[in-house]
Amino acid sequence: KFHSQIRVRVDKMSFPNAPDALIDVVNRMGLYRGSVVVVSFANSHHIDLAVNFILWAKAIGMKTLIGALDDEAFEILKKTVGDESHSGEGQAFAYRVDHHLEEQGSSHASQAWKDFAKMRISHATSLLEFGFDVVMSDADVVWLKNPEAYLKCEKESEGKVVENLSFDIDGCEELKAADVIVSSDNLSPTSDERDGGNYAKGGVFNTGIVFLRHTKGGIQWAKQWNVHLSATDGRFHRLTSDQQVFNAMSRKENAWPGLEVMRMDQIQRLGANENKRVLVAAEGNTLLGVFPVAKFNSGHVYMVQKFHEKEKKKPFAVHATYTFDGSSGGAKKWRFMEAGLWRVPEEDKHEKFITFDASAHLWDDDAVDDHGAITSHDTPSITDHLVAGSGHIKALANAMAVAASLKRTLLIPPMPCWCDKVWGGHDNIFTFQCHYPGSRDSNHIPGTCPLDHFVSPSKLAREANANGLRIKPLGSAPESVKNMRGDFPVLKVGGKEEGEQHHTSLFSIPTHATEVEISKLADQLPLIIKLETTRDAFGGFTDPEKTKKFEESINDRGLFPEQWCSECHPQGCKNLIPSATIAKGFLKPVREVHDQFCASFDKAGKFSHES
Repeated sequence: KFHSQIRVRVDKMSFPNAPDALIDVVNRMGLYRGSVVVVSFANSHHIDLAVNFILWAKAIGMKTLIGALDDEAFEILKKTVGDESHSGEGQAFAYRVDHHLEEQGSSHASQAWKDFAKMRISHATSLLEFGFDVVMSDADVVWLKNPEAYLKCEKESEGKVVENLSFDIDGCEELKAADVIVSSDNLSPTSDERDGGNYAKGGVFNTGIVFLRHTKGGIQWAKQWNVHLSATDGRFHRLTSDQQVFNAMSRKENAWPGLEVMRMDQIQRLGANENKRVLVAAEGNTLLGVFPVAKFNSGHVYMVQKFHEKEKKKPFAVHATYTFDGSSGGAKKWRFMEAGLWRVPEEDKHEKFITFDASAHLWDDDAVDDHGAITSHDTPSITDHLVAGSGHIKALANAMAVAASLKRTLLIPPMPCWCDKVWGGHDNIFTFQCHYPGSRDSNHIPGTCPLDHFVSPSKLAREANANGLRIKPLGSAPESVKNMRGDFPVLKVGGKEEGEQHHTSLFSIPTHATEVEISKLADQLPLIIKLETTRDAFGGFTDPEKTKKFEESINDRGLFPEQWCSECHPQGCKNLIPSATIAKGFLKPVREVHDQFCASFDKAGKFSHES
């Protein structure tokens, strides 16, 4: 339905500048002219993300091509895509790219990255010239639905409008005229849906997902994108990444937003929303569309706002942006695991699990003596957020020690939070009631936040491994655990030894339990057990030296609190934050015009012992 019936056969004579390896793999794919091809690239340093990318692409039948940047990646990707002799219908293919990108070259401000970007744009340009429409996708994207029908937007058959289409193309007419379509870093699906291009033009375009039609306008944009990336002087020379160049091409110089929504003669319009999301870019007056935020999610929209859960609508794609923990491959992997979007098999058939109640330690009677009291269930507050974060870090230390004693994998649940987190603290989050600027209308705070809002998951996992302990997000639990929908058997803390009778649980440990006391239950517990509370759960390992090592490794290094910061312009921090909360952190001048508040959560400290 979405392409001609002519299969593409590429010959080198017709396309002398196209890479031989690309020509070979395209001929193996046997695709029809006009097909949508999703293309990405990966090296061995980010191979886990690439494998996850391919597994999702295969699951949804998306025509996918992935270029391997080194031999190790190529061998792994060949195995992931499957038999090289398959017909290519709805399949993924890998090919070896004559380009090498070192791990340190992955910085978007490096010349190595610009060279890589030029290579991938040139490969996309060749695919366009072969006669395909092309989706350029970063490997840190998960595709949940095949976008081909949406991108082709064919609602007519034999001149008549087809109703009740079985494929998901609702709203595609908003982008029909666009030669180029790009994703956005904007954070309000509601504003985006309401205002379309008028909202989109005020945000940053994210080139992690770019769609190019094999039209004159689409091909010319790709070629000029590469030309500007290679500039040795002028406006584009000073820009450090392909994304910056793309955004500069879109807008008139020294103007903001520097582009306007496409205007069409009413006679040509087929409906009120026709081309609502199409802008006229500065570069060649190219018709530039911007994908809907609700259908093509950033990491914040999917993983923090959880818009898909509220609206019960699955997006086409999720891009792991707005991550912390250095935005490394490991950081993005953890985020995908938290969200249940990790397909790479890692299960141990003999693995058993323990998790814990992530809020019990915030509300029980002893909370105020331990780390302070949460003052509100439903009001955003940096004061409550600092209290909660400190409680979570201590809870994690106790839960990890209990897990180590039982020799079980700890499944870390989502953490309640009362304030969002901004990158580098370079925005005023207080103006938006502790929501990331631009996301206020989502009302996701208070809610739950990713682990990287509190500590570094990669650092914590590294220290856990050094102590023979496995940790995973609860969202990455095996299906047998997920199917229990949180209705897990409970491991009580305290009680029987203190005369309390348990009617809801068959299992318990004393308060300040030692490794020996906990390990006695190891063979009795079911596949998964939930620690009722982490407070006073752990009292130490049998060997005092092991306790000391665990505290230094896990409590001090692995759970070292991530700093939280926000600017306060124009009101000033003292007018936005209670003085008692300011005393928990510090103020510093920023950019010579206003101040910034920074604070850290309390450290986990040492394990408590019964007196």
